Amino acid sequence: MLRSLLATGLALLIASPALADAVTYKGTLGKSEIVVELSSPIEAPDAALVGRYAYTRKGIDIPLDLVSAAPGELTLTEQRPCTEDICGPAFEAGTFPEELRGAVWALASSDDGATITGTWQDGDEAPIALTLERVGSRPVDLYEPVTVDQLLMLPSGLHDGTEDLSVDNAPYDFLKTQTRLTEGEETRWGDVAFRYVTDPRTKFPFPRVTDLGGADLSAVNTHLASRHALISTSALECASHVYFGMGWISGMDASAPSLGDYDQENIEVTYLSPTLMTWVESGSTWCGGAYPNNHIDYTTIDTKTGRNLDFSRIFKGSKAGEYAWEPGQTLLDFVQAAYAANTQADHSMDADCGMTDLINSNLGIYFAKDDTVVFTLQGLPHAIMACGTDLHSAPITELRDLLTPEAAEYFLVLAN
Repeated sequence: MLRSLLATGLALLIASPALADAVTYKGTLGKSEIVVELSSPIEAPDAALVGRYAYTRKGIDIPLDLVSAAPGELTLTEQRPCTEDICGPAFEAGTFPEELRGAVWALASSDDGATITGTWQDGDEAPIALTLERVGSRPVDLYEPVTVDQLLMLPSGLHDGTEDLSVDNAPYDFLKTQTRLTEGEETRWGDVAFRYVTDPRTKFPFPRVTDLGGADLSAVNTHLASRHALISTSALECASHVYFGMGWISGMDASAPSLGDYDQENIEVTYLSPTLMTWVESGSTWCGGAYPNNHIDYTTIDTKTGRNLDFSRIFKGSKAGEYAWEPGQTLLDFVQAAYAANTQADHSMDADCGMTDLINSNLGIYFAKDDTVVFTLQGLPHAIMACGTDLHSAPITELRDLLTPEAAEYFLVLAN
């Protein structure tokens, strides 16, 4: 993934993007359900058309390369997984290894492009029927030379939590992540309850709310499903690196594609009430690059809207910045003093870490059971991850001087 991002970044410096409408189709290859994305529609194919497809039972992207195109007709070849002997020399030479060209897709569409029929044929084997129907499209920026891994880019709003994955903004990835989930046991905390569910393809559990004291569950669970699917997409992208066109990684075993340790991701709900939910995502994932993504990330959402909580609604003097919440100086001073007085904290690295500066620049907040507020450090770069720590915790009722009047709408205990 990193290599493809770097390549895209280099292209940004030397070329202007061409905006295209990538089209998503769903259907069957023989008896298997598949989802397909092409960088341009079959009824008006671009000369630089690329594509990808996935069997929904597996979810791993397989690249599709153009052989020939005419309005309403396409011939494509799918790539075979890499081997070190084939892909190593080709990568060093900057060429595509012809040995990887696999099954041939011969496709023809209806006049309006709504349906596609055709065949899939691998060598001398009997052809297998393909049937597809158009589901949706999305705008994508493509750079010369157009490569299939450019289709991996998703809207930034999915990553910052301002929008949810849907058939409208990312139809291919939305459909690919719609699968039967394994449900865990329900956990109940008084009037609220949740359970963890698992996509058997990516293997890590993620929460869904089952009770909010009678409140509507739709917004919170839509957002949780979106976040779950987004992480699963990253895991499946790692596995797709067995293909040259998906950013092949040397050493990747095609017989057992790696999920980049996303299957070891730890997700834990730390707080749930009828108004707010907090969970932590932690682990160490790697899909190529200089070092793994070691992370401990807390997210708090408003359960009514399903959107990230604006902490300026809770803490006085704070504001919602352009990219992140900005705590007020009174709150920063309070946390600095509370951390300095925290005898349970390990202060041995305070000077080396520059803890005072880190609190000012990387203060994070999460909520825990019994309406507890935990002040922590969040968003630390890889080089100083060891400096991450919880700074101070207290019941929210002990922090009234720091709170806005609106805080009582989120924490009923403040009304007493």
